[in-house]
Amino acid sequence: MANGTPDAQFAALSQRVTGLDAAVESIRKDIHALVSKFDERSRMPWGTLLAAATLFWMVITSFVTIGGGVVAWGLLSQNANIVKSLDEFKQGYADNRLIARQDGESRNADIRSEFARVDGVLSRSVPREEHQQIWLAQSNTDRDQQRQIDEVKQQLSGLYGARDFFKDVQDRLDRLERTRSGIP
Repeated sequence: MANGTPDAQFAALSQRVTGLDAAVESIRKDIHALVSKFDERSRMPWGTLLAAATLFWMVITSFVTIGGGVVAWGLLSQNANIVKSLDEFKQGYADNRLIARQDGESRNADIRSEFARVDGVLSRSVPREEHQQIWLAQSNTDRDQQRQIDEVKQQLSGLYGARDFFKDVQDRLDRLERTRSGIP
């Protein structure tokens, strides 16, 4: 053996192997530390995600609440306008009925006076044709008044009623609540 005794060579080899073992162990610890750092980085930051989701939910809820308030305010003001219009229409209709009643009473007075005149004429022998003309005029007046009544009824039936309005408002609120709760 050229460099010495086998015990010295064995001791040197043993020292090298021990040094190599120590170096491999050091590398293993470094790799283990890197792996644990990667594991920590790839872990989900649940606390941050939960805080962000809560903040997002609060912002969306605020916008929906404000939007709902604006819509409700608009609907209430529109409802007030509709009620005011209906009150004006009702007052106009009542005034028209009063005028029509007064006209009818004046016509009735005219007709009564006409009948009184006819009674005077009848006493002097009035022909039947004259009576038929009066009856025809009254029939025409009745038809005209019935036509006017039918027109007013038709106009009233075409109005958008308060019941329909509140049904539409309820449907809108139901849709908003479904969309807010995530139901399509």
